Amino acid sequence: VDLHVEKFFRVPMVKNVLAWAHFILNDHTSQQSLFRILSQAVGDGWTEHFFRTTSQASVEEKVVRLAEIANESDTDSIRSEQIIQILNSHSSLLKDLGKKLPAGEMVWAIMKELKQTKLMTAMRRNYRYRERLNLANMGELLNMAEQFANTRSNEKSSLSDWLSFMDAMRIAGDPNAAQPELPKKNVAVQLMTAHQSKGLQFPIVILPFIRQNTFPMSLKRHTVIDRLPAEWMKWGQSVENVRDAHFQEERRVFYVACTRAENRLYIFGPKKSQSDFTKELENLNPPVMEKRIMAKDKNEKNERLSETQQRLMAELNREITASQYGNARDILARMVTAESAGTPTVDERDDTSEASRDLLTLSATSIKDYQDCPYKYRLKHRDGVPEQKSKATMEFGNIMHVTLRDFHSLPVEEQTEEKLTELFQSHWREDSFEYRQRAEEFFLQGEEQLEGYFRHFRENPPDVAGCEKRFTFDIDHLAVRIKGQIDRLDRDGDRLRVVDYKTGKSREEAKKNLQMALYSEALRRDAVDDLSGEPGETVLHYLRYPDEPLSSHTFSSEELETYLEKIKDVVGGIRKQQFEPKPNEYGVCKWCDFKEFLCPAWEEE
Repeated sequence: VDLHVEKFFRVPMVKNVLAWAHFILNDHTSQQSLFRILSQAVGDGWTEHFFRTTSQASVEEKVVRLAEIANESDTDSIRSEQIIQILNSHSSLLKDLGKKLPAGEMVWAIMKELKQTKLMTAMRRNYRYRERLNLANMGELLNMAEQFANTRSNEKSSLSDWLSFMDAMRIAGDPNAAQPELPKKNVAVQLMTAHQSKGLQFPIVILPFIRQNTFPMSLKRHTVIDRLPAEWMKWGQSVENVRDAHFQEERRVFYVACTRAENRLYIFGPKKSQSDFTKELENLNPPVMEKRIMAKDKNEKNERLSETQQRLMAELNREITASQYGNARDILARMVTAESAGTPTVDERDDTSEASRDLLTLSATSIKDYQDCPYKYRLKHRDGVPEQKSKATMEFGNIMHVTLRDFHSLPVEEQTEEKLTELFQSHWREDSFEYRQRAEEFFLQGEEQLEGYFRHFRENPPDVAGCEKRFTFDIDHLAVRIKGQIDRLDRDGDRLRVVDYKTGKSREEAKKNLQMALYSEALRRDAVDDLSGEPGETVLHYLRYPDEPLSSHTFSSEELETYLEKIKDVVGGIRKQQFEPKPNEYGVCKWCDFKEFLCPAWEEE
């Protein structure tokens, strides 16, 4: 049953990060935070004893005492190492705090220090529901901190400011935790009220507990007068009219519930106290429903599952829904042990069977991420853990793309160098670069790139057909949907030329670029919004290199088919849940944020 009951502030990873933040800030909850950090590292018993013996000490004094204990000869070596690790992390984070880093960067720093904790180690080595839940909410927490810093000035985006915001959020009402992605949501049963189902459709709908005075619900009289009587609110209407209006409203809700079913509708209710609504359905002519009476076997035992069995059943459902069949088999084995009964069986079909061939949506970026490192793909696109890309770099790229989009949307006579500079300045956001102290550097870089771009534009004026055009197409035999957005499309005779802007340093030949191949395939399939035309040349325009800015290639049908075959390999790996890391110290790993604390390939033995 797909029940979302976990709360965000109760997720262990969220609690750990917030505990460290309060600890290094030495605020009103730093004592409780230190207790949590210590108990997770050295155990509850030792931590309770330590806090009893230092009950009058401040957090700073406790830290000093911990350092003394770690260096005492009679302290257990393993415990000593764990305490030293906590103290080293505390010292390192205090240095980061002293740099006045924004909340987003401080949360990343805390994550890195948590690398060797039991929880983070489990998240690298296992992929059960609790690890997936922690990963999903780690991503949520990182996004919250980054968005908080992005929308505030440097003076109001500190870790302390962010914690105040998080405290207010928790007090206002603990929100539901982010849920791990379920690639096969159709496996789960979704529970909801009739009101919540409005506008939705399901192949099968079950309405339980349909009985008189429940559905329709009887018009209740309140024992305590806390509002005006309903009949007083209906001027000119009798009590009977108010009752009838209530009954008709209940009928409308029942209609909503029944019409959610696409194929089958099951209504359960007692023979006695039968609902007026089901009686009406029974009496319709021609008949619209089949009535069955469920006879109870007198010899049937009404067995109740133990709490352990209920928990294991819930875990089993989650793992099957997430296509984690290895985990499901482990849970089944534990259920056998718990019940001391016969061994249940599990379907061991290939994970690429029809049951797991739900439509998979990919983009050029996600495909390349999987090719570079399947583990990185899983963290980014399944678990929702964001990368700590330089906010300045991302913001700069966005500004350049928006500037060029707006420039090419102007009438030709207005496309001057002065107007291009004006657009760049109007889109510039100084606050986005303040905390990295690189605003001036990026601004000058942007002016230089646009100067070189305009020079190329003047010498090679394009016939622009459209900018930032989205596309979607399906590869039916793979059950895959490809989505993307093309920076610019130019008319070149009866064909369309694809242009993609690049603001970074790295260069790649267009011929070897998957993204450009997918753009050509989108044109070949006539899948681009509001534009049609045969695919022509594809161009990577490197703004950083004005003297030799272009890399061009026209893909043949054979080349495009070759790229589609590569996608087939990626899709097969994703469907088979093959997410092993591909370590490469001088390749993708060199710039990967996840190797700092989440990648098992970079875990110290």
